[in-house]
Amino acid sequence: MFSVSKSPVKKVIKSFANKLRQSQVFIKVFALIHAKIPIIKSTHKNTGIDCDISFNNVSSVHNSHLLNYILSMDYRIKPVLMNLKIWAKNIGLINTNGFSSYSFYWLGLFIMQVMGILPAIRDLQKSVPEVLVSQWNCAFSKNPQEYIINKQESLSESDILNFFYKYYSNFDFDKFVISPYTGFPLLKKDFENVEQLPGELWRYKQFYKENKECPKLLFLGTCQFKMYTQDPFQHNVNITARVTPKIFEKFINACIELKP
Repeated sequence: MFSVSKSPVKKVIKSFANKLRQSQVFIKVFALIHAKIPIIKSTHKNTGIDCDISFNNVSSVHNSHLLNYILSMDYRIKPVLMNLKIWAKNIGLINTNGFSSYSFYWLGLFIMQVMGILPAIRDLQKSVPEVLVSQWNCAFSKNPQEYIINKQESLSESDILNFFYKYYSNFDFDKFVISPYTGFPLLKKDFENVEQLPGELWRYKQFYKENKECPKLLFLGTCQFKMYTQDPFQHNVNITARVTPKIFEKFINACIELKP
């Protein structure tokens, strides 16, 4: 046993990774101790399910709860996301220099927001008490009757996948940011002049004012590449920050090949 409170985080992660290897329950155990948010990547031996274990990141727990809830909102969501993940892994988009499974899920969920199948995260937060992690609200409603949504019942899973490929084939990543919180693209330039951002992003505006002397903490300072996807809760975090130009181009070209 070890104490998280008294041991350096990197030492704790290495020790925990060793415990996982010794358990023989997990295989391909790899500790990413130098990542912005250190994690342990592993695969459950019996099921083949890939697992990411993070430390000292409470918001990721709320993100997991949100994803689990969203999966229950419409019967098409889970199969669409699984199809996208399998496709992305097969062509090499999901890896340490590309997308995480989490970020790729949000590309799919954002498409369903644009299509009217899912609500924006801001709508899920309107009628529930705040749950603050640092200064970010991680609350969301678990009552589907509290928001108005056009489920587009006539659309099949194939229709959603086709829209995904077409949408991102034509998306202007130089100009726009993907924002699951608002449910629509935001202008990248507005993150340089934050008063131009929509009013519902007041938390980020406040964060910007408090941290503008620390560019690496700001949304546009989180990535040296062109792909920006805003975390649904932490609005200064770009969840596609690690996507390199090579993986980005592969993604766009793959979408072009499959678009209807």
